[in-house]
Amino acid sequence: GAVDCDTNIEDGGYENRLITVAGANQSVSFCWNACAGDTCDALELQGVIDFSVPEAGSNGKAIHLVANADFADLSIYGIGVANNGGGTDGQEYTFDAISVSAGDHILLARSPDAMNAYMDASNIFTHVIEATSSISQNGNDAIELYKNSVIIETFGDPDVDPDTNGSGCGDDANCWDYEDAWAYKVDGAWTFGEVNCTDNTTTTCESSCPYPFAICENTALIDFLSASPWRYQYEVDNYRGVGPGDAWSAQWWNATAWSDAHNATDPNPSEVNHGNVDDSMTFDASGGFTFDTGDDGAIFGKKPEIDAAFDPDGTNAYDADNDYAEYWTYPLADFTDTYTVGPTNNETITFATVGGMGFYTALAGQEYQILERTETTMYVRNVGSEGNSWYSLFTTDAHIYASTDDSQILDVMIYPNPVDGNYVTIMSPVNGLKNVEIFDINGRRIMDTAINNNTLDVSSINSGFYMIKVTIDGQTKISKLVVR
Repeated sequence: GAVDCDTNIEDGGYENRLITVAGANQSVSFCWNACAGDTCDALELQGVIDFSVPEAGSNGKAIHLVANADFADLSIYGIGVANNGGGTDGQEYTFDAISVSAGDHILLARSPDAMNAYMDASNIFTHVIEATSSISQNGNDAIELYKNSVIIETFGDPDVDPDTNGSGCGDDANCWDYEDAWAYKVDGAWTFGEVNCTDNTTTTCESSCPYPFAICENTALIDFLSASPWRYQYEVDNYRGVGPGDAWSAQWWNATAWSDAHNATDPNPSEVNHGNVDDSMTFDASGGFTFDTGDDGAIFGKKPEIDAAFDPDGTNAYDADNDYAEYWTYPLADFTDTYTVGPTNNETITFATVGGMGFYTALAGQEYQILERTETTMYVRNVGSEGNSWYSLFTTDAHIYASTDDSQILDVMIYPNPVDGNYVTIMSPVNGLKNVEIFDINGRRIMDTAINNNTLDVSSINSGFYMIKVTIDGQTKISKLVVR
């Protein structure tokens, strides 16, 4: 019957089986119960390398293989190099009899020392094996993988020279020239570094084409992040979205422009921006991260995640502000974290502890994948603790507020803050009656009064986090207030 590729062995599927004949060499020509495209053998080609390394000669030539299963004897496999389109030369190298585990990466290198210097090979590959002189492919040579003297996989075409004029492949999609570069398999398809891209370089990370398996410090990304503070680009549509955990674009919902700005009645009557609108995030080049919670001293995000990250003992926890288990404006002082970035071929930002950007979905330090970026923006994806994919658009442009005029923002100082006693002082160069409103963390107004002097009596207010709104002669300032 037809094979169900999604059927697990435990659910009644069938395990691939190899029929063994004692004392005989054998090769697998078909995988039992395999689906089209499945990897049939325990070893496969992963990369073909022709680096131009400082040591010159053949020192930059190597073959990268990956194990798909555990097996005890690597010597049943071998390599052949078919030179210059002249057809196969047969198996020219046989591996040593070592055991290999599933997931092991193996580098067969003419010069392990040169590969260590060029891409730290011994630290990123499970096995680095010194090759014989027979493994000396140039960028136009096909590679054959043998098992028990039978070819089981071929890179390139042994009967074709892909570059007869020395100028590379140009726009030929069928060309497989990798001269002074590399070929690397991704999801079964071969990708290539640009011909001659490793010339005049001392490390792969220095080149314009870092080898995809290498680990490079992404200094360009660090420079990009640390150049200026970041904020949500909330004035454009789709600045935040959500989709299923395996999606690479928001599929369930996208925010509309300004939907989080100046929420006078939804849900906070305090006219306080939702917690992420005035936030900013700063990366420094040494790996430090600062989250500035803005004038409102609050963040916006999922209640379980915020409670776990910032209030694990439940001291400040309160009911969610909507039916989606979200806090609109969770009171929080500025906080710091550290971060690391991923390599150039997989740009990510990973926080060490409670780090999160914008809309908070982190139970711990989050990893954000940078899907695309321009000089002043980046579009990122992270998987929240509930398993959904969250998408966010950030910018280094200055904050824009929909209906706020700088001339209407009141210059005011409130102290002491936090307040341990019964009174706070409200000072402003603007003269006139001070209208004062105080809101709790649920957005409920608990005080609405006017004072002619600079002293406000807060003795009736319980300990906790609050927002205080002061208006004098049409100018307003909203600040956080902590009562102890």
